Amino acid sequence: MTEDERLHIEQEIAHLKHDRRFFSNAGKHGRERLSCAMFLRALGLRFSDEELIADPNDGPPDHIDVKFRAVGFQVVEVLDEDCHRQDDVKAQLRRYEEALQDWRSVSFRDVVEPSHRPMWYPMSYSEIYARLSEVLAKKAFRYDEKARALLDALGCIQLTSMHLDPASPLPDETTFRQRGWRSVSFIMSMSSHVVYATAAAPTFL
Repeated sequence: MTEDERLHIEQEIAHLKHDRRFFSNAGKHGRERLSCAMFLRALGLRFSDEELIADPNDGPPDHIDVKFRAVGFQVVEVLDEDCHRQDDVKAQLRRYEEALQDWRSVSFRDVVEPSHRPMWYPMSYSEIYARLSEVLAKKAFRYDEKARALLDALGCIQLTSMHLDPASPLPDETTFRQRGWRSVSFIMSMSSHVVYATAAAPTFL
């Protein structure tokens, strides 16, 4: 590894430490605002970042995570089983820090390039609906019917090695409706999808 490459690794370590905080509990509100911003941009909506207001309390009486105009987002994450947000960041950070201990004898390419590239597999709407429904079911028990009727659920789908198959058939959304959310949407791979929206939901949904 050259001196310039070592400096690059040090810069990457600084970025990863920032990412580690972002994916921790302390970064919860920032992640929720980012998820909402990604969702709205993928819908083609024009807005300013100041319009996304993360509620530091996000508890009673409204339970809103992020407010946007007339929307009250309740943000949930759909992750791989037994997966923690910071696992990949921690592993990469550890690899970089270990490489710097003896950087002159380490190959830069071996440090920055993964030993294997993951395969990507298609995921149907039915599979996504099932995963999202499971996560939202746990949330639904926390809020009464009146609160859910004013909340717009937004699922952030983050499943390793999976991508949406847009050609797969759309399943029935009755299960989501029965739980009483005002609307249910999700974002996956920079693509936004509205599962359903009641007449009381904001018009753009």
